[in-house]
Amino acid sequence: MTDEKPITARQCIKAIAEVGLALMPQMVFAEDISGNIGKTVTFMNGNATYAKEVVSDGMLVLEPVEPTQDGYTFTGWYTDEALTQKFEFGRTLSESITLYAGWDELITVNLPFTTTVKQAGNVAPGETTFNLQVLGSDGDKLSSVEVEVEATPVKINGEGEYDGTLKIRGASEDIANMLRDKVFVKQADGNYPDWTVDDAVWGLAWKEGIVAMAADDAVADNSVLIFPAEYVKTEDGGYYEMVEGKDAAEKMSFINIYTKSEGSPAEPDDTTDEDPDNDSNAYAEDSTKTGDDTNIALWLTLMLIAGTGITGTTIYARRKRTNE
Repeated sequence: MTDEKPITARQCIKAIAEVGLALMPQMVFAEDISGNIGKTVTFMNGNATYAKEVVSDGMLVLEPVEPTQDGYTFTGWYTDEALTQKFEFGRTLSESITLYAGWDELITVNLPFTTTVKQAGNVAPGETTFNLQVLGSDGDKLSSVEVEVEATPVKINGEGEYDGTLKIRGASEDIANMLRDKVFVKQADGNYPDWTVDDAVWGLAWKEGIVAMAADDAVADNSVLIFPAEYVKTEDGGYYEMVEGKDAAEKMSFINIYTKSEGSPAEPDDTTDEDPDNDSNAYAEDSTKTGDDTNIALWLTLMLIAGTGITGTTIYARRKRTNE
């Protein structure tokens, strides 16, 4: 036998709180240290009681271990069944209350995109990988602990169209909150020699945040809509925004052009003629055609001189015969 007194429920709660642990589910503490009945906190998960806690006057309400449910993420404890008023732990109670577990469905949104590869040079494009990046409106890379964003790398080998998928996973409300802040998608920067990489930008919007941009029966309630976007330059830099007046697109698309060409041997010069006679004839023809009278005048002069010599010789011979 020992003289130690049994530990009361409230002392257990205090000890657990001091080491930073929460109450285990289904444990019911119905009596405080003094033996008085305190205020009861009933934790409900759906139609089932998850846990109960009794809090005496001046004591704080402690949060139990979070429940789990496949395909959902726990969002907290609420004071109403509609889950509109979240309960703040670490407070005292004036009356007994019931708290309700809140849940948000985990969803995966698949956004299709196509990368079209074209050849502009005389060399066919080889194996190349293109990636997408998700940005905020300020151009910074988007990162979220609650939401996972993954894009299928596009591995190409030759001309053609290559399909990919951008996946967004998380609680529907977390995804909606992320997209309400504006999200944009473009091809990631990289070292692509001999490529003209498309700089097209696409904006993503949660359907509930878009007014009359698409027919209600054309998209699912949890769909993300795709719109053409652009980069607007300012004095301080710039930002991305969706293009006004454009309809939602079925998918994102990018066109990358491979421009590499290899050199070909020089063509022979057909204007060279090795026949000198042809050169002379060509020169004569050119002279005639261009109206150059220099050669004609020279020929006439030589003919006159030759004619004079011939005439003189003839007269001198006749005179000599006469004298004889």
